[in-house]
Amino acid sequence: MWTSKIPMMAGLQVCSVRKKSPFLLNLMTNIHANTQDARALSANCSDFLTKGLEQLGKTSVEVFNQGVRLRRMVERLSFSKIDGTHWSPELGLALNEEEILGVYGMREGGRRVIEFDFGGGAALLRFTEVCTPDIASTYTPVFAKYLAFPISANSLAVLRDALDSPLRICAQCVHDAKQRVARIEALPLHRILCELTEIDSNFMFMKPRPHTEITASINFQSVRIHGGVIALHAEHEGSQLDVDVRFVHRLNVNKGRYADEELSMLDFYNQHGFPILRITSSMPDMAARWIEACEGATS
Repeated sequence: MWTSKIPMMAGLQVCSVRKKSPFLLNLMTNIHANTQDARALSANCSDFLTKGLEQLGKTSVEVFNQGVRLRRMVERLSFSKIDGTHWSPELGLALNEEEILGVYGMREGGRRVIEFDFGGGAALLRFTEVCTPDIASTYTPVFAKYLAFPISANSLAVLRDALDSPLRICAQCVHDAKQRVARIEALPLHRILCELTEIDSNFMFMKPRPHTEITASINFQSVRIHGGVIALHAEHEGSQLDVDVRFVHRLNVNKGRYADEELSMLDFYNQHGFPILRITSSMPDMAARWIEACEGATS
């Protein structure tokens, strides 16, 4: 195992800040601007997950945590319940019903959206309607049957503000985060993610729990930078991965084995030492290449 030299800081002054990544800030702005037609869940949550979501047609699904957003496109959805966990094979998505604090439907830019709130924040899972000309919306009957309880914008804002707890981040970590944004193209993380788009191969991306877990095999073709976010795109399949470098505090490179296959694994950790993303490759030499990228930046 190899760990990049971005140290975890201890014993420093602690700051309480309300800091979201840019894509979460934009999301919350849209939420407060588009909740006039908001509807809350009016049916049993388990029935909605296992029976309601499978009625949806083509959908863009977004899963968030503090520093990562992963978006995928699916033609249809299905969920099955196994030991209290709801699992969608089309998405590689798992979520625990008991951790869901709210489910809301609304309109956003002419499209219907379904959002899930968890203890860690609002709208950490989103389903957005992909409209097809001359085809009736599959979201309309789902809203009518499962999301029929009106809720005012003010009431929804109050509920969601209660989920927005301050992050306790030391002053040194705040400084380091600003420095990573300022020199984003020189970061080993930028080099690593760019290299993924240059290799004609699928990599496995896993956003771990809490609240939701999603695993997806994707071949990204392009990379862009906006603000402190590095975004990977696979336009042909509607997939996107956003990584906010302010919240990537440490990288770990590991090797593993599954069914006699040697794997390279790259784990991303936030300021508090919690994992926020894992990238896995079936190419054993990728681990050495990731180490080289990090060592080159710290030599």
